[in-house]
Amino acid sequence: MSTNFYRISALFFAIFLLGGCGLSQKGRSLSAFCERMNEIYEDYNLTPEGFIYDEGKNSLTKYYSFNEKEIMLSFVCNDKNELHTLHIVFDNLTKNDTTQINFIKNSIYAFIDNTTETDNLISESDFDNAIFIRDINTKETKIGNIEMLIDVTEIGTVISVVQNIP
Repeated sequence: MSTNFYRISALFFAIFLLGGCGLSQKGRSLSAFCERMNEIYEDYNLTPEGFIYDEGKNSLTKYYSFNEKEIMLSFVCNDKNELHTLHIVFDNLTKNDTTQINFIKNSIYAFIDNTTETDNLISESDFDNAIFIRDINTKETKIGNIEMLIDVTEIGTVISVVQNIP
């Protein structure tokens, strides 16, 4: 009888672990975002630890360094503590900065969590060129309930992705 108990316990534990991993990738939480980023590229090994919480702005911020260039990810949460805005801030890049560009794109994919909508947003915004063109005007693209704003200045670039959660 005790052998069956251990087998059943092990089975429930395995289901709990597998179910927990699948569930953590869904939703609008920082943990879910990190899980999706790691699924896109496992070498990132992102965790929710190390994000700086600003209670007044209800935001979470962290800096990442790649080849001596820093990228800031900042999330704004709604009143349910769901991530609804992603700000990505970085120094101007060149087309040779593929590691940084991939991290930025992957962040957008993980944040939106809908490949088709993200593909459309990236394509319609001419993202691969827009992040290199300095312009005093903000480039705005809206697909469904998602809006992306790209500002490229002399000193750096800010990309804001807003998901209006119904």
